[in-house]
Amino acid sequence: MNFDAGMLFTGETILQAKLATALIRRSDYGLEQMAGEDAILKLFGQAGIEGIGGKLHLTNYRLVFDSHSYNRVTGVFSVFLSTIVGTTGDTRFTKKRITVSTHATAYEFIAWGIPALLKLIEDARTSLTEPSLDALKSEVEAHPQKVGSGFEQSGLDLGDIKAVGGKLEALISIAVNPLDIANIANVIELLTPMPK
Repeated sequence: MNFDAGMLFTGETILQAKLATALIRRSDYGLEQMAGEDAILKLFGQAGIEGIGGKLHLTNYRLVFDSHSYNRVTGVFSVFLSTIVGTTGDTRFTKKRITVSTHATAYEFIAWGIPALLKLIEDARTSLTEPSLDALKSEVEAHPQKVGSGFEQSGLDLGDIKAVGGKLEALISIAVNPLDIANIANVIELLTPMPK
């Protein structure tokens, strides 16, 4: 799956797209390290971390990460701007890391131009209105495949995801990689907002 214009929701526009690397912890997903990999990564404080190369798109509704096809883990996942509770950037020395936090999890990326990206994310977040957010939620319920990986094979009705219970377990059980799980968690956050 690749992120393209067909995955945009009504009224959604791309504000910026840039090369980026999504970071995941290998131990969280049962991935084994590659030979000699951790010795190099320890130098940069990233032992046990897997970098997934791809492209990060900022739209007026979400961040969308689209991996390159030659990674061990591939796919597309979204982080809806309304679920973000904080963003931080670390640009010390060789680090170019951004952390996007929601109530449920934190997403980490390596990218260039972090201060400008953080400002764009914050500007897009503050521009969201309740009517556009309500329309987005309806569209996500009607077209979950536009969010990214993990929903196309589920056959689940997301319209009543608010009764998470067994549906969460069913969604997680069909997830085939960490990007699917990221999508599922963020859609649940979007449709069942956490207290502020």
